[in-house]
Amino acid sequence: MLLGDFFTIHHLEETGFDIKAGLVINAGHKIFEGHFPGQPVVPGVCMMQMVKEIMEQVIGEKTNLIRAYEMKFLAIINPQENNAIQAALK
Repeated sequence: MLLGDFFTIHHLEETGFDIKAGLVINAGHKIFEGHFPGQPVVPGVCMMQMVKEIMEQVIGEKTNLIRAYEMKFLAIINPQENNAIQAALK
């Protein structure tokens, strides 16, 4: 849904239960026209969708989020300041 348009995966590494993905966010995407004009921030819902799509790339199947006990984003992502990010999943 977002992969290929909102973001791309330029590196994907899987070691046991650890996944590391190098991502590039499209700083010119239309989402940033409303979130927020002049001060773009990647919405939390987009971050969760990116995690879902990374998992789907690794396991080769579609997934659904059924339950989330804890979600924590450690930083705001401003694609104009840094559109290349590293995602780590366990």
